[in-house]
Amino acid sequence: MKKILLLSLLTCLQVKAQESILQNSNTKEVVIEDNTYDLDVDLNEKTVLCLKGDYTAPSFKIAIPGINNITYLDHTSPGAPGPCINAGYCREKEGDAFAWGALVDFRFPIFHDLNKPIENVQIRVIRKEVLILTENKRCLRYYVEAVSSTIRGTLFQHEASIPLASGPAEMCN
Repeated sequence: MKKILLLSLLTCLQVKAQESILQNSNTKEVVIEDNTYDLDVDLNEKTVLCLKGDYTAPSFKIAIPGINNITYLDHTSPGAPGPCINAGYCREKEGDAFAWGALVDFRFPIFHDLNKPIENVQIRVIRKEVLILTENKRCLRYYVEAVSSTIRGTLFQHEASIPLASGPAEMCN
């Protein structure tokens, strides 16, 4: 059953390239590049968001247009004004019963500091190739970009991926 589920998930990943690749014992990651960039991030009501986007629940995001200049893949979530990084779940509005929303309730105000609307932050971009050896001895290959930054004490991250050419098991060696 687990193998059927894994194959179904891998098929879904090929269709939805923006989803994270699941890790298993037959997975190998090869880091291509690991770089850190300095970017000025504008923190205001248009860039600091609690947005569902392409996740099942709302998440705390910061839209950072400069990410387009340091990545190859699109890190934009549906409904966002540009590429985003994500800190986790949040409440969409006051009074929502969503239990994991404490992140926004307690930290959201520090992202709307009118005295300091721009923050210079370090954005880390890790580019890697992920190889997955399937049960039927096929090698599935993906290009993955992982973007992360700690902004005002909160870790934000996002991952995007695209399938590459797949082939025989030897490709995974």
